[in-house]
Amino acid sequence: MRGQTVISRILKGCGPAVAKAFSNRCGLEVCLRKFYWVWLGWLWIASLPLQATPTPTPTAAASPQVVVASEVMPRLEATLLFLRGVEAGNDSELEVLERKGEGLENEVLGASRLLPSQVAANLTPSELEQLEKSWQGYRERLARIREQLQSESKRLEKTRDQSQEQAELWRGALEDQELLEVPPEILQQIQTANERLGQADKRLGEEQAALFVVSSRINALETRLEAGLNHLATARRERVSRLLQADEPPIWRSDFAALQPVRLAAQLHSSLEQQVLALFAYLRANVQGFLYHLLSLVGLYFGLNWAGRRVADWAEQEPALVHPAANLKRPLPMAILLSVLMARTFYPHPPILWRAALAAAALIPAILVLRRLLPRVLHATLYLLVILFCVDQLRTIVGSLPLLNRLIFAGELVAVLTCLVQTLRDSQMMASWQRRLVELGVLFFTLSLTALLFGFVGLGYTLGDAALRSLYLAVFLFSMTEILRILLLLLLRTRPLSYLKAVRERESAIRRRLGHWVQLLAVLIWIWNSLHFLGVRQTLLEALASPLAWNLRIGALVITLGGVLGMALSVWAPVQVSRVVRYLFDTDVYPRLDLTPGSSYTFNTVLHYLLLSAGVLLGVAALGIDMTKFTIVASALGVGIGFGLQNIVNNFISGLILLFERPVEVGHTIEVSDRTGRLTRVGLRSSVVRTVDGSDVIIPNGELLSKLVTNWTLSERRRLLKIPVGVAYGTSVEQVESLLLEVARAHPLVLHDPEPGVLFLNLGDSALEFELRAWTGEFDQWAKTRSQLLKGVYEALNAAEVGIPFPTRTLYVEPPSG
Repeated sequence: MRGQTVISRILKGCGPAVAKAFSNRCGLEVCLRKFYWVWLGWLWIASLPLQATPTPTPTAAASPQVVVASEVMPRLEATLLFLRGVEAGNDSELEVLERKGEGLENEVLGASRLLPSQVAANLTPSELEQLEKSWQGYRERLARIREQLQSESKRLEKTRDQSQEQAELWRGALEDQELLEVPPEILQQIQTANERLGQADKRLGEEQAALFVVSSRINALETRLEAGLNHLATARRERVSRLLQADEPPIWRSDFAALQPVRLAAQLHSSLEQQVLALFAYLRANVQGFLYHLLSLVGLYFGLNWAGRRVADWAEQEPALVHPAANLKRPLPMAILLSVLMARTFYPHPPILWRAALAAAALIPAILVLRRLLPRVLHATLYLLVILFCVDQLRTIVGSLPLLNRLIFAGELVAVLTCLVQTLRDSQMMASWQRRLVELGVLFFTLSLTALLFGFVGLGYTLGDAALRSLYLAVFLFSMTEILRILLLLLLRTRPLSYLKAVRERESAIRRRLGHWVQLLAVLIWIWNSLHFLGVRQTLLEALASPLAWNLRIGALVITLGGVLGMALSVWAPVQVSRVVRYLFDTDVYPRLDLTPGSSYTFNTVLHYLLLSAGVLLGVAALGIDMTKFTIVASALGVGIGFGLQNIVNNFISGLILLFERPVEVGHTIEVSDRTGRLTRVGLRSSVVRTVDGSDVIIPNGELLSKLVTNWTLSERRRLLKIPVGVAYGTSVEQVESLLLEVARAHPLVLHDPEPGVLFLNLGDSALEFELRAWTGEFDQWAKTRSQLLKGVYEALNAAEVGIPFPTRTLYVEPPSG
């Protein structure tokens, strides 16, 4: 051993005498060897780090990682796997972002070229607001692209950091190959992986550069968008401020020389070309939405075609369904209407031309539907609307030509006024509300035409355009209400709703009630949008917001009028929901569960108060009351309530016990304090018992728990009937028993299990006393059954010539004395 060799050399160096003296193995040499090994052990223990006093780590930069030979293959496999992921990844995400950015850029550039002419045209404030919403849609799309760019940038940066770290690791390993005790083939793989890491880093750098270019274009596009939005907002404010000012000379003083055919044709071509380019750019960016829209149209067509066959079969039995069946004979117009109603889902913020195309696609089917509903006198107005709509869209295209635009709009107003006046002359077949709407339209169109002719172009466009768009919207909503009525009919007559008893029994009432709600919703939508077309909706909302903000301050508590209305709505809505839910449970749920009337009443009551409590809590929150303070106040009031309202609290708790423990239930026949009747209601404070004489007795809930209560129908609804019978002495007992049993067994309401019985009770003073006992299962009919049994007993005894004695008295009259 090495230790032995060292010691032997030391002894030899001391001389031969010393070496000979210690040549014995049991001598000093053995001791020195043991001391040598002990000394080495202490050196090893001293070299261990102490946990109590760790050596501070220097803050200098960490040394590069060194690959140990045993870790070469695992780390190399991890690097190769990383490289495969980087090299297999394509530029699809970056390419998608570039296409999205390019498509949005083309749309914004097209809209920017159109913006000056649109602002210069006499657009109404509502049209400018709609145009501003389109530009806001561009900004929303830009924000989504920016978020995707940031996510992709973070991913590329993280991947490139990993690539550089791997490259630095293997570069250091290759420079110190003596530490890598690996075969040459492995070294070759490491060199190849290092070269691939360099190529991957170069590629990732190129992708980052391309991403930076896209980000720069997005930033420039954002600047353009903000400038366009500011331009539109300024134009809208100026248009509103100049609404009551004459912004053009009267029409007879206009410069008609500007209407040169060559110049008009050039301007029309330029405007139409720009709008068509913007439309194609939008459709290219929304191909998926267009395909979804087309699929929804096909699905609606086939669905309505199937529904038409079903409704046609129903119409043969129900004349009220003739009109829905007639409309469903042509499912295509209704399918187009419904698909246009869903268009906002597929086309967010569409350009002007696409909105016009969708509106035309909705207006023509709507008129086809309304022809069957409106009187014939209004058909000419419907047809005129189609023509006016097409002309109106042409006016939108020539918006950059103010004088031509003004003349076209004046012609539209004259045509509409002529048609409406003629309609008023033939208004005998019209309803009163229809005549009032026509008169209102005449007023608006007259004011608009007058303002347009005398130079108040902004006012004329605002009034006339609002009236026309409200008319188009009314046609659309009127037709949609009819379609929704048909869909509601189909919904109620198909599964699973057709399985509900509540729906089958009250289908007509449900359709009528929901139809009224649909009409109300359509009217509210029409008013809401008509106010927007006039440009007064925001002003009206601000005017209404002022009274709603009126407040009453009580200490730290602030109650507003809007909060009070919100609380009223929060309480009213749960009550209505509770009514509907309880009705559904009573008709369709409880009968299937075979519950007793009392159990169903308990569930309904608990459900009602839970919904009402939730509504009250929401109402308190709507009032702006802090729930923490509300809890503290309620706790403080609890002491006073406990002392001052003991009876009410007692009855309230007793009502809860009655509802959950159910010693008595609604429908039970009970007897309390000599009052017998049916329990009809269990409230939170008192209960109501209807007696046999028809009076309602209100009993506090505390009495039903604290006093003796006889419940005749708690466990079962059978009742024992006892009929006493007395016969004359000398009558056969067996004959009487037989007669009484025959009468009891012959009655249909008398139970055979347990069987009727006759008891011989007593030998009375003047009669043999019997008692007929019989059970009836109809508790509510026990008095009537007993009366019928008495009648039967009397007739049976008379027929058998059995005497029924009665008490007699003998009076002795003494003559007066003298």
